[in-house]
Parts: sequence; C-alpha cells; structure tokens
Amino acid sequence: MLLLILVAVTIALRPIAVTGTPMKLRLATSESFRNIIKQSERKLTMTEPIKDLEHPLMYWPFVAKFTKAINFANTHFFENRIRVSETYRTLARQGELYAKGRTTKGAKVTKARSGESLHSYGCAIDLFFVGHDGKYETQLDDYKKLEGIMVMFGLKHIRWADYGHYEVATSLNLVEIYKASIKKGMTHDQAVKHIHQELNRERVFFKAAESGLIV
Repeated sequence: MLLLILVAVTIALRPIAVTGTPMKLRLATSESFRNIIKQSERKLTMTEPIKDLEHPLMYWPFVAKFTKAINFANTHFFENRIRVSETYRTLARQGELYAKGRTTKGAKVTKARSGESLHSYGCAIDLFFVGHDGKYETQLDDYKKLEGIMVMFGLKHIRWADYGHYEVATSLNLVEIYKASIKKGMTHDQAVKHIHQELNRERVFFKAAESGLIV
C-alpha cells in the first residue's frame, strides 16, 4: 500500500503542460475515465451533463489532477464507486442553486452567489459515492478516506461546502480576480480565461522556486 501511495505521489508531481488542448486530447482518449463519466451520467438527473468536464472553460491542469486522483482512488480503494456529479457550472445554474432556501423552495445548498463559485471558473468538482447496488451512499468514512487521497494529489477540500467538493489549490483569491475582471469590462469567458492565466503564472513561479531559480 505504501508503494502504491509513493507511486501516486510521483505521478501527481510530474510536470503538466500549461496549454489546455493537448491535455484535453489525452483525457478524451482515456478509457478508464470515459467509464467514470459514462457511469456518472446514468446516475445524474439533477445536474448539468457530465460532458461539461470537457467544457472549454475547465482549467486543464486541475482536470488532470483530479482525473489521476479519481482513477487511483477508484482502482485501489473504492472499487469504482466514486461518481462525478458536477464540474463546470454556468452562472445561471449557480444563481438557481443560491436561490434555493432563500427565494425558492428547498434547503440552502450553497453560500456562493452567481459568479462566486469556483465551479463557474472551471476550477471545482463535486463527487459522491454509490454502493455496490448502484444507489447513492452517504458513508462518512468513505468521504474522509477520499479526502486524504485527493489532498495527496494536490487538490483542495472545502469541508464546510460539502464532503464531495474539491477545487484547485491556490494562494490566489479567484473570486476577487473574477470580480475585478468583470469590473474592467471583461465577459465571463474572458474573466475565466484570465483566472486560468493567473493560475498558470502561479504554477510557473512555484516550479521555479522549487528548482532554485528563485531565492
């Protein structure tokens, strides 16, 4: 088990291309990940199609990390019981979710208003578990074990949001960057791409620092 974890860490820390297209092509040809998507689609009725994983506004280095993490966790720990419920989220959908429990019926499901969710920047993913019978499962121990694996692969877990929510790990305030970009007159798509550029700069900086180029 220790050997598997060390191998996973080595894979997760390999350099990832900053450009999005090559990463997208590699993911699109991954049969194991296609299976995860296919199985998720059969279980989802309340969210946008999982095809939004390949939405052009997804941040591909983030997609690469959680793809590796999910494949590793499903293969070695959870017998393919992890499902993807949501990736990219439109502003309209975020607005609908925020309205629940406030201006529409239902319990509150999010603290993020439209434009404030990392899902809308292509930088967050929601996961859940199913049992061997294919039904939704809420075993807290599974979520706690998954958290350790996902964090090991470099993803950030926001427990107060929900146990299945993971997002890009960064020191940047992405919401403030987005709001400032919109204030400057950028469209939503332009603001999200600007966020991705800032994330890429941060990645380059930290890689340079790790290699000793910055002291």
